[in-house]
Amino acid sequence: MEHIGKMGSFMLKNIFKFDIRINDKFISLHSISQDENQQQTNDACSEKWSKYKNTNKKNKFYNMQKEWYLKLYGFESEDDSSNFLKTKQYIFDAGCGLGHKVKWFADLSPKSIVIGIYFSDACKIAVNNYKNTNNQFFIKGDIAKTPFKDESIDYNKLRSGDNAYRIS
Repeated sequence: MEHIGKMGSFMLKNIFKFDIRINDKFISLHSISQDENQQQTNDACSEKWSKYKNTNKKNKFYNMQKEWYLKLYGFESEDDSSNFLKTKQYIFDAGCGLGHKVKWFADLSPKSIVIGIYFSDACKIAVNNYKNTNNQFFIKGDIAKTPFKDESIDYNKLRSGDNAYRIS
């Protein structure tokens, strides 16, 4: 696999609307939500994901998620998905949780930069769980306020098709 760790950090900075600080593949945009209800949800998710990371159920869940994803987006196999992702420079997973799909996409497309965003501490867990994967980054931030320049993301897992995801 091509090592893109430092180069990936440089490339990543080019797609942000403003200067960012990357610390071990982790970017924190907001530590707390301005909305009290949202912050309660973030706290609950942080607690849930912290407990879930230590269960033996996650591999079964991850495999089910892969099968579901391939079927939902019309990929016949992981190779089919990999061939598609390899045509993308920047891949985005909004609402990445513990980062399983970010890791999966990074493995399927090792020359792409894969970015996950989530507004809870699950992102910190994800960075730690997948610290040896060089082409992925995690952002703790609000998916409703993404920090990317318009049309800088080549693929967003929440959308199908070849069109760049327009992020404003």
